[in-house]
Amino acid sequence: MTIWKTRLFALLILVLVFGVGYSYIVTQKTQLQDQPFHNELASVHTSFGTLQFQIRDNNARALTASTFSLRLLPELNSTVSEQERIDQVKSFPAQTYVTVALNMLSMDCGTVHFTMVADEHGIYYGEGIPVMPGRWVATATVTYTDQPQNEQKHLAFTFDVQ
Repeated sequence: MTIWKTRLFALLILVLVFGVGYSYIVTQKTQLQDQPFHNELASVHTSFGTLQFQIRDNNARALTASTFSLRLLPELNSTVSEQERIDQVKSFPAQTYVTVALNMLSMDCGTVHFTMVADEHGIYYGEGIPVMPGRWVATATVTYTDQPQNEQKHLAFTFDVQ
């Protein structure tokens, strides 16, 4: 009878330790998943300057429009005033088209396409709606059709949707 009680006590301790450990791991995983990404962005150098593509919403949500922006910045090593920076942004070639594709990583839930349009300062904006929570990739294609070979640049970054 004593051996039976000892084995039962050892089994009870093992289950208790396993349960506490499992609960701790689940809690830590949830806390990591709940941490939002900061403004994600991608940059690429072109003959016109540096393109910067980013999501404007800190907390992207499923089935809610998220705003994206694309701007042309002067070279990083140059020192320019804010007015010169605005003038540099206005220097996109006249025939510039920007399209964006949103895709969920590791999931086939389709591609969300949208076109970005320029504001009065030459900064391109557009809205896309991620359809479900998870990790997404945003890919912008910038096309200059007034250039000799229809130059294209691609920028991409990942972001989380809650």
